[in-house]
Amino acid sequence: MENHQSQNIPPVPPDQACITLLAMAETFRTSQPPKYKMAIKCLMAGLKTPCSTEMSSMLNFEIGKMLWYYSKNTDLSRHYLTQAFNMMKDLGTAFEDARLKVVCLIAELYLSQRMYEQIKALLKNEAHISMKYPFFHGKILFYLAEVYLKLNDFENALQVVDCGIIYFRDLKEKVVECYFRLAKSLLLATQMTNQHELGISVTELVVLLLGYWDGK
Repeated sequence: MENHQSQNIPPVPPDQACITLLAMAETFRTSQPPKYKMAIKCLMAGLKTPCSTEMSSMLNFEIGKMLWYYSKNTDLSRHYLTQAFNMMKDLGTAFEDARLKVVCLIAELYLSQRMYEQIKALLKNEAHISMKYPFFHGKILFYLAEVYLKLNDFENALQVVDCGIIYFRDLKEKVVECYFRLAKSLLLATQMTNQHELGISVTELVVLLLGYWDGK
């Protein structure tokens, strides 16, 4: 009888335990006061649980994110975020948007550690992929422009910002275009070598802002 009953028990989906652990981790993270160590332990337990590659990539991302935001262990955070990125890259186009989210967090971490050369190649490559995702494309372009500026590569920083202006102008995303035009004006102002180009940049920004507010 017991064997017959056990045979009728539906199989548990392989990712179900990990989903439960993710929910527990979020509960600990948002509790008052937050219990970050318990949240990370839940996520670590998820990694030790048999699950799909998709779920494992998300667990690695969540662990890396938690370690980055709530601990000082940047090396371990970088390890898990890199694991998540590599797994999502292998998963292909279905995980592109999730991968770009990981890329932005990796860029934030590397910039804070002043590891500019190490992140430059990744951002350049992902900038092309992100063109299908305007939100991530804007963030990645800003990160890449900052990297070039930190490396004293003013020309490439300006070129990246110009790409952002053209991209969001074509999308008619005026607010984001304004941010890129403002960034261009600030870049030109820091160089103080081409006052004429700076004047044009500021004028274009003002015209765009006036047009935006007139249309509100």
